[in-house]
Amino acid sequence: MIRETLYLITDDAPSLAQVAAIRDVLASVPPGEVLVQLRGRRLTPRRDPAQPGREPACLGHGRLTTRRDPAQPGREPACLGHSRSDRALYEIGLGLRAITHAAGTRLLVNDRVDLALAIGADGVHLPEAGLSITEARRQLGEHAIVGASAHDRDGVTAKVQQGADLITVSPVFATESKPGQTPIGLAGLRALADVFARAANSGAQDQSTRAPVLFALGGIVRPE
Repeated sequence: MIRETLYLITDDAPSLAQVAAIRDVLASVPPGEVLVQLRGRRLTPRRDPAQPGREPACLGHGRLTTRRDPAQPGREPACLGHSRSDRALYEIGLGLRAITHAAGTRLLVNDRVDLALAIGADGVHLPEAGLSITEARRQLGEHAIVGASAHDRDGVTAKVQQGADLITVSPVFATESKPGQTPIGLAGLRALADVFARAANSGAQDQSTRAPVLFALGGIVRPE
């Protein structure tokens, strides 16, 4: 069950400096108030050029270690060693996992089930057209958090019915992370919140164990 009230998401190309900034933020709030998501869209897994529509082979096949082997502390999970960017994201993920664990904060990984397993994250956040919620939970286990993105009424209803623990709607206001997308504004947010409430109260989920939560994203800009 999601009890956090804030959802903190890294940049698409997270850095060690940003991990340090997140550490400072978490030190200033009570444990359990913030949920953190690691993104890495600009640090993408290498795909097979002969099968451009296929996910990397390691996804969903159980070949990935869930923790770094204490007997081989320098060894990386096999799948995440394919490219320099994957290794960098893995190292950043390990650092963020250590910080969030120490702060009593839960950590999700955007889209990458393999990376979530590798760093011992608490779950994943899936794009609207990404891996199914059922499949993500099968790979990560029933206790994992599985969040999902939605952008309209049908998307919100579908993600609730599919069993998402949390759903994000965005962008509410213009944001650098979603260039070119039209903001839904407060009126659009209220409309989607109403749709969410009706779907969540329809009995599609066991509310005692998986009451879904809605987060609104978008609108924070860097100061000049």
